[in-house]
Order: sequence, then structure tokens, then C-alpha cells
Amino acid sequence: SYTVHVMSERVGGLKVGAPVALSGVPVGNVTAIDLTPDRRAVDISVRILRKYSIHGDARFGIEQSGFLGDEFVSIVALSNAAPVLQDGGVVTHGGRVLGVTAWAPE
Repeated sequence: SYTVHVMSERVGGLKVGAPVALSGVPVGNVTAIDLTPDRRAVDISVRILRKYSIHGDARFGIEQSGFLGDEFVSIVALSNAAPVLQDGGVVTHGGRVLGVTAWAPE
């Protein structure tokens, strides 16, 4: 497995251990949620199973499972034009947790 750091303004009800899904397929889980050293953002560490390659242009979001369900990290592959994320890679999430879905801006 490898770790990717998702930077966000907030995490809502996301918890350590929450699933990570790529296009709805479980590919990993949240391993840590911490403030960045400057305390201006949240660093969500996610562990991805090595057999799943995530490109840097994928959209990362925080979604809710069902109407009142637990939150999870959702990844949607886009054009796959960016390089594959490596262990320790950093991506940015838009940070807005609104309703059921919050997507990173393009």
C-alpha cells in the first residue's frame, strides 16, 4: 500500500478508519487526520492498496454513505493525464463539506 495526503479546509464527520473508494470500489482507508503545521488546513492521510494507481488529476471528495451514513473519501478518475501519485503524494480537496458531496475544484 501507499499513502496519499489529501489537504482540505475541513473534514466534517470524517473519521480515521473511514473507507476510501475509487469510482465506488473500495481501495483503502483513512489512516490519520491532523492539522497542518500552520493550522490553516487539515491533512487527511489515506492508505491506498498498491494494486490501484491514482493519477494526480483525480477528484478527491468527502461523501456521505446514504442519508445519515458515515462519511468516506471518494475518488473519481478524470483524464488520467497527470502522473500516478506516489507514496507521500499530496492532493488538494476543496474543503467544503456541503450536504452529501464535496468535490475538489478542477
